Amino acid sequence: MYITTQKGGKDNQHRYVVLVEKIWDQEKGMARSKVVQRFGRLDQMKPAEFEALKAKYKQESATKAAATQAARSEVAQTLLSIQAQSANRPKSARLNYGYYALKTLWEELRLPAKIRHLQAKTRIHTDLNAVISFLAFRKVLDPASIYRSFQQKDSYLGNPAGKDNLTSYYSAYDFLKENKQALLKYVNKRMDETYGKERATLVFYDVTNTYFETPLTDAEKELEQEDYAERFIEAAEMLRDSGELDPGLWNEKGVLDVEKLPTEAIEQIAALKLQYLRNRGPSKEHRADLPIVSIVMVIDKFGFPMDFEVFSGNTSEFKSMRPMIMAWKKLYNIKEAIVFADRGINSADNLEMLRSLDLGFLVAQKVTQFSSTIEKKLFEEDQYLPINPDNPEAGRYRMIKDWTKGRGDKAVKCTLVLTWNAKRAKRDNAILDALVRMIEAKKERGEKIGKSRSGWAQLVKTDKNVEMPILGVDEEILAKKRRFAGYAALVYSAAGPQKDETETETNKKETSADDEMPFPIVGTYKKLTEIELCFRIMKSNLGLRPMYVWTSDHIRAHILVIFLALLLVRLVQDRLEKANVHLSIDEICDALRDAEVAAVYNPATDSYIYLPTAHRDTNRKLAPWASDARLKAKLEAGELPVRDAGDTILQACGLKPVPALCSRSELARCLGTRFATDADAIPEMIRQQDKKASL
Repeated sequence: MYITTQKGGKDNQHRYVVLVEKIWDQEKGMARSKVVQRFGRLDQMKPAEFEALKAKYKQESATKAAATQAARSEVAQTLLSIQAQSANRPKSARLNYGYYALKTLWEELRLPAKIRHLQAKTRIHTDLNAVISFLAFRKVLDPASIYRSFQQKDSYLGNPAGKDNLTSYYSAYDFLKENKQALLKYVNKRMDETYGKERATLVFYDVTNTYFETPLTDAEKELEQEDYAERFIEAAEMLRDSGELDPGLWNEKGVLDVEKLPTEAIEQIAALKLQYLRNRGPSKEHRADLPIVSIVMVIDKFGFPMDFEVFSGNTSEFKSMRPMIMAWKKLYNIKEAIVFADRGINSADNLEMLRSLDLGFLVAQKVTQFSSTIEKKLFEEDQYLPINPDNPEAGRYRMIKDWTKGRGDKAVKCTLVLTWNAKRAKRDNAILDALVRMIEAKKERGEKIGKSRSGWAQLVKTDKNVEMPILGVDEEILAKKRRFAGYAALVYSAAGPQKDETETETNKKETSADDEMPFPIVGTYKKLTEIELCFRIMKSNLGLRPMYVWTSDHIRAHILVIFLALLLVRLVQDRLEKANVHLSIDEICDALRDAEVAAVYNPATDSYIYLPTAHRDTNRKLAPWASDARLKAKLEAGELPVRDAGDTILQACGLKPVPALCSRSELARCLGTRFATDADAIPEMIRQQDKKASL
């Protein structure tokens, strides 16, 4: 704290004397000054009073700093004394404290209160918030099975997992499955308070799948989903709400008469593959030999996950979109939004479904399947406009109004947006070059190709369309593909009720140079990669696979834990970005995992001293080809940043870095918590081992 002056009064005509301290602003992710006490106007003070105040608080700050330094010196002397007397004692336990950054965000989402509220309706007596939050933190720090996580519960400062046994962890999974919708609705309400409800005006939708290391599917094991009957009824209600089923099939109590369901409705529900969850299907990880499940996820326009659903592994991506979107819109009371997705779900049925819900869409469209008329327009370069006149690198676009997607009764009129980008063209040509080299290598090895002509095989030249030796690259097909390099397309429709289709002189024009792009296409394209990144994070960082659970209820609960962990690390990343610190998810997970303290036991006082440890990051990754001498020179010249990522994350989350040597109370203050006794900080089993070893 220190004394300074601030302007004030009418037109800032006076200066006021104030006592100020530096605090960390959690929302802005930066330090700011806070006025602690005001002493009045400077011009009304007695002579030398201002200087006396400055000297007083300067001395108080110095005294406080000296006291802190003395306490740390005493701790250091005690530590040296303990080490001199403990030649035969085991090494001090290392306890992770990095999870406190995640715990802060968990509490800001007010999840503890919501979980306790939902738990009050059950007969579960365990501390569900402790178990569920611990499992979510573990997914970030060290993803593993429930059993492994339980085994490692004594590796964390502050006993975050509570005192429950292993059975309670599986009870927590049962609870999560039953309360998934309530929890996600609550979390999204909290997110709306921080980021605004408009975050859901543009949402991103995508599908992935993950495999199970078991040879048999649920159908082969006759392992039906536990809630199959409920899901069947929900699917029927979806058809009723969309006007495809007669509400009269439900009695006055709201019970469906299943026997009266039309055959067409039963076939539609059967197409959703609700009976069995783990089935073989088109695997995005090329594991066609193993059963998989499909995971559908929606993220908001800021890249935060909003919701997810799990479908059978052999459910078509086209079929899974409808129930997911309808449930999402109903649960969150979404009135109008634009759904952005890749071309994997681009069907006339899906687009019409979105339109029927007053949702807009922005969906990728394959450029190689256009009619000759549209293909001609695609290559008319003089008809394109720059996406950003101030940034030619952003590329150019062209809009074609009233373009028809699909045929017959399922045709949907929308706007077709054609784009071209130089970077995309370079990337597309680089991919083609790589495929050409691969085909030439296969030719040299005398390899043959079958009847398949998908993917890279489209470029192969043979004598006949049967299994034949590879003769080289089909230059005609290659030239056609190069022609499309850099081009992409989207189909677009605005959100809200559809306007009258009556044509006017304005909308008869198929194209117009004055048409403005109705959405920020560059930012939108980048956000589409965000949802793909979310899936990669779930698989690579958070332990989505392998799964060590096998019932459909526990599979969904497992994915919900990972979903919550994903939200936490994305929130950490957002806090860092606002503090102008750029760390990847890998770096965040590594830093939080690495944030540990060595708890040194002092048998003389039956207490602990805390010594933070960390793997020192020399930033070699920023200069991977540099020699040690060159790396040293870069560090000395300040070309490489020197920072502790763990401390940076703690500060971004409103906490403080842990000093080199600290007492229990000082450690607690840094982490925004309270350790009344060592029992609050050190796991019981660790304390017992230390006491026994000191005898």
